[in-house]
Amino acid sequence: KSPAQAELGRASLVSQNSSAGSDCHIHGVWEPQEHLYDDFLCSIAALTLPAGSRSTTFRVDTLSLSDFLIRQSIIRSFLTLLFTAAAVLSPSVILAQQASFRVLAFYTSKGEPDHIAFAEQALPFFAQLARKNNFYFESTTRWEALNAEKLKSFQLVLWINDFPTNAVQRAAFQDYMKHGGAWLGFHVSAYNDDSTRWPWFVDFLGGGVFYGNNWPPLPAKLIVDERSHPVTHHLPDTITSPANEWYIWKPSPRLNKHVKVLLTLDPKNYPIGLKDTIIGGDLPVVWTNTRYRMIYMNMGHGDKIFVSNEQNKLFEDAILWLGTHK
Repeated sequence: KSPAQAELGRASLVSQNSSAGSDCHIHGVWEPQEHLYDDFLCSIAALTLPAGSRSTTFRVDTLSLSDFLIRQSIIRSFLTLLFTAAAVLSPSVILAQQASFRVLAFYTSKGEPDHIAFAEQALPFFAQLARKNNFYFESTTRWEALNAEKLKSFQLVLWINDFPTNAVQRAAFQDYMKHGGAWLGFHVSAYNDDSTRWPWFVDFLGGGVFYGNNWPPLPAKLIVDERSHPVTHHLPDTITSPANEWYIWKPSPRLNKHVKVLLTLDPKNYPIGLKDTIIGGDLPVVWTNTRYRMIYMNMGHGDKIFVSNEQNKLFEDAILWLGTHK
């Protein structure tokens, strides 16, 4: 499945033989395909043939129509129970359950190659998290889906590697967040200098405006500021984050009384960069504006972001906290 296709997180059916069933992605319903019933009915009929007969052909009109329909109904009910039991007992078959929450991820397949590379790895990563944690995950490049009608079905919105530029889409997102929606944004999704002309979004992020970045992407040691927070409680005091392009903001979001910084670039990394160098300053990496259900993460540049188990756990806990936190 290409990244441009929507991913269902909690798979309605995961099986080594995907032709053995059909699924309803909206309702999480699975039932055997019609041919399984028919094949089994033929097998039952073959068992009633006279001894020594090799024919597998039988005539339905040897039974009264009512008798045949009754037997067919009984067999269908039995098969449904049988297939359901097999699905529960077999590790290769997973039946869908009611999703605990629903996530809609927006991304672009155009633009900077390193941002696209991140998206190509992020989509299957989050889809796998959804299967593991029983939430629904859908992704799209159609930013026109950022509208009130679509958003009302989702508890959490992800911006993988882009942000809306359309006034109607921006207004729909603002309303969604003001009424209890949740947001997780990565890297360039928070780009907010004067050229973006979206003052509400600057305030949403805590007041910091993009100021600069290092180059090339480099790994960095991060300090975990709030180990008691649900998003960071599985992390040690420090982690080494894989190669990334690190953004610095002016003024620092930390100065906003509503902002809680969760991870910070360790000053021991300075100077960081070769062509473009950050020589110092407060550089929050992950934070939340407590006036909203939101998390911003600076990670998201290149194809190395998901090689750290500790960082991957950070992503997972952020999704779970935002999806279930009220």
